[in-house]
Amino acid sequence: MCVFTATGPLIALAIAGFMLLGIVGPASAQFFNFGGPPQRQRSQRGGFGGWFGNDIFAPFQAAPERLAARFAPRRPTMREDSSRAPPAERRNTLQKRNVLVLGDAMADWLAYGLEDAYAEQADMGVIRRHKTVSGLIRYPPKGDPADWAAAAKDILAVEKPDAIVVMLGFNDRIALREPVDEKIDKKDADKKRAKVNRAGMPSSAETSTRPDDKPVDTELSPDDATDNDVPPIIAPKKSARSPNGVYEFREERWIELYSKKIEQIIGILKSEGVPVLWVGLPAVRGVKATSDMLFLDAQYRARRRQGRHHLC
Repeated sequence: MCVFTATGPLIALAIAGFMLLGIVGPASAQFFNFGGPPQRQRSQRGGFGGWFGNDIFAPFQAAPERLAARFAPRRPTMREDSSRAPPAERRNTLQKRNVLVLGDAMADWLAYGLEDAYAEQADMGVIRRHKTVSGLIRYPPKGDPADWAAAAKDILAVEKPDAIVVMLGFNDRIALREPVDEKIDKKDADKKRAKVNRAGMPSSAETSTRPDDKPVDTELSPDDATDNDVPPIIAPKKSARSPNGVYEFREERWIELYSKKIEQIIGILKSEGVPVLWVGLPAVRGVKATSDMLFLDAQYRARRRQGRHHLC
């Protein structure tokens, strides 16, 4: 009985030592690696996760990789340049007939479409001569050539096309400055008209043709001459004489000056003795912009009625 009582404390002490080792051993393995198998470190969870074994906020906690990807600097997206058409494909054969395309960025895309249409015709070629941001009013950069009429002369001195296609006007919705020589001529004409009116003779406005009278083009067919499908021309804005010689888009004097530019370049192109086709401007986004395109097409169509060219 005494022996049993004496060994009791020893047994209790041994059991307490084994329990202490069982608790301290795994904990010390996290800080001191004694060569045992790696222990998986348990994630530190806050809130109620430690009590109920499941973190209720886990869906709202993003992983570090996702956070890094979210705040990483983004690469700038490359936008396609629609102002220029793809370059022409080189051909091994020599083209016997060529179509010369003149104009702005729209003419560049028009030439690209013609190249695709003539892809299976080895003897047909397309010559692109365009200025992306240009028009009959402005031909950047300033210098030589000064405008499309002068540029057309230089181009035709080198190229000998079998047909010429023109597409211009999208960038001509701007003010137009009257040349100095035209200012002087107009002043002289106004003085002569004033003298004639004082003498009691009819003025040019009274002897001019009525608005309903339509000039008939003898080169066109009767159906094309009547041209019943032409959209109504928007009435031009009446404008007084500008002291600085600058007239806004759609003003009466602007139409007169712009018509002279159209006739000038058409005369240069027609001197080559080949067909000249002027492609009308398409409808674009916006009601006002589309109205402007129709207004400009009406100016080109008016020159067509005079037998100057063909409008497509």
